[in-house]
Amino acid sequence: YFEELAGRKAGAAASRAVGAYVTLGTTGQARGSGVGHPRWDVLLSSFPRNAPGTDLADERSSPVSSQLGAEEAAQAVLQLHNQFYKSLSKGDEAAMDALWSSGAMSSTMTDFEAKGARLDGWATVLKPDRRPIGMKLSQPDAFVAGDEAWVTVLETVENGSTLLATQKFTRGSNDEWSFASHQTIPYGKDIVAKIVLTCDSRGCMALPAKTMASYLPAN
Repeated sequence: YFEELAGRKAGAAASRAVGAYVTLGTTGQARGSGVGHPRWDVLLSSFPRNAPGTDLADERSSPVSSQLGAEEAAQAVLQLHNQFYKSLSKGDEAAMDALWSSGAMSSTMTDFEAKGARLDGWATVLKPDRRPIGMKLSQPDAFVAGDEAWVTVLETVENGSTLLATQKFTRGSNDEWSFASHQTIPYGKDIVAKIVLTCDSRGCMALPAKTMASYLPAN
């Protein structure tokens, strides 16, 4: 089945290298399938679950890192994570711009923009009528692996809806960390996410979750 699925999308010669996956519900029924590497946050949000963040007594205040001695790096990316949300809430375009790696542009966003998808620049995203007001954050986790790091966090907006945010960071030659990407997707009780908001140094773009569930490895 997987070889047939991958062969249709990537060509028989590349099917083994590309790979494929299928997701199953608790009843054993297939919920979806795709070709390439899965994006785990998007796949996770495709399954309805209990409301997140209800047990705040278990909320983590310290980061999780991949190796001994990475705690300092994890704290550094968590500080950037906090600065991101501060810039977002204040609508501070200059502060937001300073957080990003030079040339941090998503190839996925570039491809979709060429197909007609709308990319809203940060000047638009940070307008008073566009940026989120009263957002609360919970359960942040950081993971560091060499010169790359990730932070996940649950966002709760004013109406009570929850979203899962995944941020990626890279460390430059000057040993300074900066943003490489930011992505959010609806994630909560009885919600099956259909839209992914993905952002890079240029701004943000809303894309169908189905198209973002997996990606093909670079040649």
